[in-house]
Amino acid sequence: MDDSCISCQLCNDRAPDHFKMNESNMNSYVYKQPETDSEIRNCEEALSSCPASAIGNDG
Repeated sequence: MDDSCISCQLCNDRAPDHFKMNESNMNSYVYKQPETDSEIRNCEEALSSCPASAIGNDG
């Protein structure tokens, strides 16, 4: 997650166990890395759906 986040909360909706909203600066952040195939799919869906392209994948 980078600073281009526009706080749309789409990632929080797609993968709520992995993305949280930082209330102080109104940006989302990665709360927990995905571990299972299902969690990975949810996070990949959030990544591909992000309108600001703020979510990255380092591996």
